[in-house]
Amino acid sequence: MRVWAGNTEIEAELCRGFFSRLRGLMWSRPRNVLIRFPREGRNRAAIHSFFVFFPFTAVFLNSEREVVDTRRMKPFRFYRPRRAAAYVLEICEPIGEDIDTVLFENGEKPLTSPDQRIRSLMGRRRQR
Repeated sequence: MRVWAGNTEIEAELCRGFFSRLRGLMWSRPRNVLIRFPREGRNRAAIHSFFVFFPFTAVFLNSEREVVDTRRMKPFRFYRPRRAAAYVLEICEPIGEDIDTVLFENGEKPLTSPDQRIRSLMGRRRQR
């Protein structure tokens, strides 16, 4: 699945099943993973990097696919997002933490952060 984080195009593996979500990046080579949780929640979206031997950037998204938190994870750490999340995008490629836009491909409606959406709506109203 292709994902755009900011201006960077990323190829990410979608993890929906229990075991694929459980495994994530553990015991694997660096790859990009998009984990979709069954329900949105702050504790449900908590992640760890135990047995992940490389740093990665975690981008947390709510059910409307708005960025709610980002964190650069080092090996053998635990993190719980500041707000409830339904998705976490784990990016192994170097990317800045100032990600405010995440767009999905593969039939999922692309959405941006609330600030970007408000700006785009205001722009459409001015054009009318």
